[in-house]
Amino acid sequence: MIAAAHAQPPVDSVKALVLAAAVHLAALLMLVLNFNWSSSVAPAQVNVIKAVVVTEAPAKKQVVPVPAPPKVDDTAKRRQQEAERKAEALRKKKAADKKAEIARQQAADRKRKAAAEARQKQAQELLQQQLAAEEAERERAARLTVAQSKAAEYMARIGNRISSKWRRPQSSPKDAFAVVRVRVTPTGRILSVSVVRSSGDPLFDKSVEDAVYLAEPLPMPTDPDAAELLREFNIDTEKL
Repeated sequence: MIAAAHAQPPVDSVKALVLAAAVHLAALLMLVLNFNWSSSVAPAQVNVIKAVVVTEAPAKKQVVPVPAPPKVDDTAKRRQQEAERKAEALRKKKAADKKAEIARQQAADRKRKAAAEARQKQAQELLQQQLAAEEAERERAARLTVAQSKAAEYMARIGNRISSKWRRPQSSPKDAFAVVRVRVTPTGRILSVSVVRSSGDPLFDKSVEDAVYLAEPLPMPTDPDAAELLREFNIDTEKL
């Protein structure tokens, strides 16, 4: 019984389905009829109203003037910069002047030092020269003393040799005398004989000259200084 009841649909549901189908059919029919009617009737003229969109011009933007910045009086700043510039230039000038002064002082010190060293060197050289001259003079004096001693010794020997060769003329006065100058070589050779003090008797003077030549070669020292002293000498007959 229960299964049979569920197999048959309810009456209300069937009615509802039928009613819905009838409504859809009626609507379809109305659409068809309306289409056909619209095709046979001329369409009415439709006045088209054009809508114009008016764009309102934007209001002109008011430019608010920006106030100019207040003028800054930079006179004080320029004066300060100028003062700083002058101060820097003055500082540099003072530094340069100081550097130049130091350089001048150093140059002057070097010059004074060089001059002092030159004077000291010159004084030392003069002292050395003086000492050398004094030493040379002492040596020369010593050599001269020795040379004079040897020359005196050889002068006596030369006088003796000439005296041994001299023959005094018997006719000459007892008080007659003559002085002759003799020039010789370092080896004792006679270069010249000349009368420098005549006796007044030519025969007497001639006898003295002959005696000198007869004594050649004269004895001479080997010491060159002593021999130099005897390159010229006088013969006085009073000492023969």
